[in-house]
Amino acid sequence: MKHLIYGLMKRTIPDRMNRKQFSPYFQLAQHSKNLILLEAIALNLKSLVKGITFSVTTPSPVISITLNKRTSVSVLSISNIDSLYDFLMYFLLDMPFQTRKGEDYDYWCLVLHMHKLGYF
Repeated sequence: MKHLIYGLMKRTIPDRMNRKQFSPYFQLAQHSKNLILLEAIALNLKSLVKGITFSVTTPSPVISITLNKRTSVSVLSISNIDSLYDFLMYFLLDMPFQTRKGEDYDYWCLVLHMHKLGYF
């Protein structure tokens, strides 16, 4: 499953900033015919173990899957800062990014870390 998520991330940009709220989040987008794949990824992400215990009461990642009817694209999203920091960031650190995505991910981690420590 880890390699599948890595393969999808090579094609989609997971590290965008929400300009309205200035808060980091994670998204994967796929055509709606691949909804079963996004649901399987969501189950896998919900079962992640904590990579760090910065927050004692961090719940497992809250994942939403939405459909853009106009474009037929399903989007998996995680926006909870504690979940991103304690679960997802450390899960993705084990992945060997070999493209520009690795640099983007490093910047995303830096922004997430700064946001978590209260600099935003």
